[in-house]
Amino acid sequence: ELGVGALVGAQELDVEVEGTIAIGKLHGFHSRMENGDGVFITREDILDRDPSRPSDLLRGVPGIRINPSTFERQSVIPSRGQQGQFQRCDLLYFLDGLEVPGFDVDDIPARDLAGIEIYRSLSEIPPQFRRRGICAAILLWTRDPSVPDPGIGSRG
Repeated sequence: ELGVGALVGAQELDVEVEGTIAIGKLHGFHSRMENGDGVFITREDILDRDPSRPSDLLRGVPGIRINPSTFERQSVIPSRGQQGQFQRCDLLYFLDGLEVPGFDVDDIPARDLAGIEIYRSLSEIPPQFRRRGICAAILLWTRDPSVPDPGIGSRG
């Protein structure tokens, strides 16, 4: 326990910390990103790309095809084919760690996302998100609006 006497002569220090602080629901996101399985889209990536919808962030991810048809609800189709051949497999979405059947990636505004995890095969999917009959998973993490975006409020 510190008493008042212990603070006499103490100097004020300015401390600047760089990096990501992984707290709350994003702790697992950052931990899995460090392990290297899957494809990760961070809040910084989302801000840099400024997509009109979340599916725009998935364009160009190997093993993922964006369905341009407006007649089919599921806009993202994982593939297991070779040499450009796409074979549809079942995809499951998780929102903030909870399974959401019937969900589509564009059901949530891109501005509300803190990060996205993309797992294109069963072997990539972390065990806690594996389900029977599923070969791919997309995990979407919403942002806490009370936390400033990277680079905002850190300069002064």
